[in-house]
Amino acid sequence: MLKKVDRGSEPTDGGNLILNTREEYDEAMKDPIAAKYVRPFRMGKELINNIERWCLWLVDAEPSEMRESKFISLRIEKVRQMREISTASSTKAMAKTAWLFGQQAQPQTNYLAIPRVCTNRREYTTCDLYEPNIIAGDQIYVCSDSDGINFAIIESSMFMAWQDAIGGRLKSDNRFSNTVVWNNLPLPELTSDMRAKVIEAGKAVLKVRANHPGQSLADLYDPTYMPQDLRKAHDELDKIVDVAFGATKPCSNNDERLEILFKSYIRMTQE
Repeated sequence: MLKKVDRGSEPTDGGNLILNTREEYDEAMKDPIAAKYVRPFRMGKELINNIERWCLWLVDAEPSEMRESKFISLRIEKVRQMREISTASSTKAMAKTAWLFGQQAQPQTNYLAIPRVCTNRREYTTCDLYEPNIIAGDQIYVCSDSDGINFAIIESSMFMAWQDAIGGRLKSDNRFSNTVVWNNLPLPELTSDMRAKVIEAGKAVLKVRANHPGQSLADLYDPTYMPQDLRKAHDELDKIVDVAFGATKPCSNNDERLEILFKSYIRMTQE
């Protein structure tokens, strides 16, 4: 019932389709054609720390527009040159479509954005729901999530217990995997009533986050300074998700959650 998770789009552009600074953004916006195709761009760092970054997303651009725009054409030429001199045959082939990201996986609907790596200090994952006009780079995993069920599950302590137990590490930090971690998460089939409760609890977390404008996910989920209302919203989410995974009552700790998870995993893989 959980949606498929994919890596975000990989530019393979030598940095030429990315607008890293406000100066680059302002320059692009002065070009009436380029301005049509500037989109917010997020990697894991931007997602977690609320850093502004942009890109040229030229999927729908017409050839005449790209030729006419000096800003766009110069950057496309740099991408073409970078790809042509690559020793990788796959990258060389991308030179024929130098205006496009090398690999595209942008959702067409609202989606869950999951950082590939996040610090193990946090008690919860630092994910967010994005609209499709925000372009996700390849340091983010993406998952279409129109109703928010996937967001609610991944923001629970049940998921975090699973991530900590079987997920990979980059140094000491948690490394998300769409195969080992997500695809193997033993979530039972939910009744429509339970599904609705999980979704609403996830929405409550988002609502509380919105009560703290200007705060990044890094700010909100620093365990030393996590706001009380946000912690309470997560506690309520955990109570519901624990039962959704098969607990007879809310769990007291992650050891109890792991016991449920591994029993469910064994049962589901034997069916």
